[in-house]
This record gives sequence, C-alpha cells and structure tokens, in this order.
Amino acid sequence: MNGLSKAALLRWTSGLLLGFAVLTAVTAWRQPEAPDLPVPKKVSSYSGAPVVPAEAPTPEIPIAPPAPPPLPDLPSVSVRTPVREAGFRESKEATWEWTLTGQVVTTQGPVAGLLVKAEWVMAFHPNAEETAMLKRGGARRDKDGVWWGKAVASTNESGFFSMEGLPAVQLRVSSGRQFQIAQPGGTVQLRTELP
Repeated sequence: MNGLSKAALLRWTSGLLLGFAVLTAVTAWRQPEAPDLPVPKKVSSYSGAPVVPAEAPTPEIPIAPPAPPPLPDLPSVSVRTPVREAGFRESKEATWEWTLTGQVVTTQGPVAGLLVKAEWVMAFHPNAEETAMLKRGGARRDKDGVWWGKAVASTNESGFFSMEGLPAVQLRVSSGRQFQIAQPGGTVQLRTELP
C-alpha cells in the first residue's frame, strides 16, 4: 500500500472522516431553518392532468375602509326668515303625540351630550288671555311677536336623539346656530360645529 503501514493508513482515514464530520456539523448549524413547505395532496386516481402542488396561501393585507361619502346638503333656514314665509302655522289645534328622531353630525364625528332644540309656533298674535296662558306654559316671544314652544333633547354617544310629545305642525330644529325645518314623525340630520 504505497509504503504506508496499516496504523498510519487507519489514522489518516480516521482524520479524514473526523474532519468531514466536523465540516458537516458546522454547515448544518450555520444554515437557516428551511420554511415549512406545503405538502402536495395525493390524487387517488390518475385523470391524465398533471398534478400541481397546492400553492401556499398568501397573507391577507388589511385594507383601510373607504372614506364615508360626503353628506348631502340639508335644507336650512336663516333665523331671519319670516316664519309665515317658511310655512309655519300655529299649534293651537294640533295633536301632541308625534316624535322626532335624528342625528347630529360634527367634524369630529358623533358626540354625546349635544343639545338639540325643536321649536314650533304656539301663536302669531294672541289676545291677552292667550298671552297669559302662553307665559305660564313656558312659551317665549320673539321680536316679531311670534310665540314659540320648545322641546330639548341631548345626543347619545352615537350622536342620535329622540323627542316625543310634539305637536303636528312644522318644527324648527337646531343644534348650534344653523336651523333646519322638519316635520313631526320624521328623521333629521343636523350639522354643527363644536364650540
């Protein structure tokens, strides 16, 4: 054997094997773990089509919800619009069993505790007896001589409100400085700015 003794040959082979084992161990230790690959499903019968392994599911990327559509322009009236021109009528003969619901929208979103006021005409030109009765009932007189009744509600955490026991006449609804005309039994959406 080319002049090597058996003992020398054994040491040389052992050294090579030990070096190979050390290199294999170092290589295995330094390699990153392989990701778990999906296992293809077995097909029980051959249909002639090639078997394609199932693709790994792609992670879902969260998508931001779309922006809410802009609110439509709501009819509003100025404080200075004469009430007769706006279509108001007296509530003397009206029934008082109506409700009004709605939502107040602000630039910061829904706000709890905002005051909502609904007003209606009690009388245009009352006589002395009617005037005394209106005062006792809490009605107020504006500078044009029109007597107004009112109901007040506050919004919940979603900005919604509800009023009951309203007369069956046109209402002037406000939350802040802008007024909107509404009918009892309906629903309104008011815009306002926070103070």
